[in-house]
Amino acid sequence: MNSFPVIETHLEDLEGHAASTYTYDVYKWVKKEIMKEKFLVTKGFQAAAEDDHSVHKMVNFKRQQYVHEVVYYHGKLTTDEEALEEAVLPPIMVCTCNMFQYKGVPCRHMFMLMKQENMSKIPRSLIIKRWTRNAGSVCDIEYPDGQNMDKEALEVSRFGALTGDCNRMCSCASKTTKGYSMLKKEIARLTALIEGLVKDNEQVHVCDTTTIPSISDR
Repeated sequence: MNSFPVIETHLEDLEGHAASTYTYDVYKWVKKEIMKEKFLVTKGFQAAAEDDHSVHKMVNFKRQQYVHEVVYYHGKLTTDEEALEEAVLPPIMVCTCNMFQYKGVPCRHMFMLMKQENMSKIPRSLIIKRWTRNAGSVCDIEYPDGQNMDKEALEVSRFGALTGDCNRMCSCASKTTKGYSMLKKEIARLTALIEGLVKDNEQVHVCDTTTIPSISDR
């Protein structure tokens, strides 16, 4: 479909940008998320000065027991050493609902944050090449490396990055019986390995925080 769709949601600028950026079928997914944004309310906000990120908590006002968090890395100027000039890093968002990791489009929680930040366009970091009308016009964005981040923000960011990396692998493996069986076995092996690493890390943490009595205390 080549005709430009009629803008119908309350976030007109963002919907218009989505309509001009995505293919029509993907645009319909995005439009549904924009429409559902109006049911969300803010639950809390926490800012961290070290790496200019913030954590935003939000809920559906009808189901406030389900809290979702969006970790927001603010866009900023950075120096391009090769070009010897400043470049603008686009803002990055990672949400605990994981819709972006599974479907490749921004979720309603991200749209609420875009509204709060007075954004008129969807950040480039949230636009996946394969879903666009012109795939060559979208750049790949590197996610934060985790330096100087608090534990909560770091875990959410890591989870989003890992889920996104695994999404393509799972999609390919599901197309053949051999690939599906191979990946199932490998996931079970890696899960057991990672769970062991987590337990070892927890034990080390307990040992580090245990106070050893001195001779005078005995």
